[in-house]
Amino acid sequence: MSTKPFHVGTKRQIATFLNPTRSDIYQRLALFGPLSARQIAEAIELPVTALYHHLKYLLRVGLVVAVEEPRVGKSSGRPALVYDAIGRVVGLSTEIDKPGHGDLVSKAARSAAVQASRDFKAAVGEPLSEFEGRLKNIGFFRTLFSPSPRKLARVNALLDELRELTSTPDGKSGQLMTIAWFTSPVVRGRRKRRRSGRR
Repeated sequence: MSTKPFHVGTKRQIATFLNPTRSDIYQRLALFGPLSARQIAEAIELPVTALYHHLKYLLRVGLVVAVEEPRVGKSSGRPALVYDAIGRVVGLSTEIDKPGHGDLVSKAARSAAVQASRDFKAAVGEPLSEFEGRLKNIGFFRTLFSPSPRKLARVNALLDELRELTSTPDGKSGQLMTIAWFTSPVVRGRRKRRRSGRR
């Protein structure tokens, strides 16, 4: 499966990523798929009966596909149904400027930020968390910067490289980790000027 981002095209597909459970299901399938319903349920600690509602939605909006796999060994016979994501990486940023999409993508970004902060909080104090060294697995960084066009192009190239690196399996699985980043112009001052201009 390609690590080139699959860009979602409908509001319902974007809305999937407002729901943390559906987003988690999709991302687990993108990383580990194809998986059976039971394997997905165990991975996200959800009863299988509750999982099917989310799987049906993901199938309906076209983000997940169901595939029959032949059974092997003693349990051979009826094929097993497994699920897979349509791509390793989903891109939402190209959809922002389409009518009605900007607000949904902003909400999806907020949902991702909330989930990332929950993951971060849960990991603080855990014995497996490494805060220093080459194998550091927990950290936080936010900055304001004012890049030249050349520097901005370099930052985007590095983020594309990071996306590719984190989306490509390397055959030696380790601890499950999360990474999230957001880039945007700071426009708060512009909004204030617009409001003052309306008076």
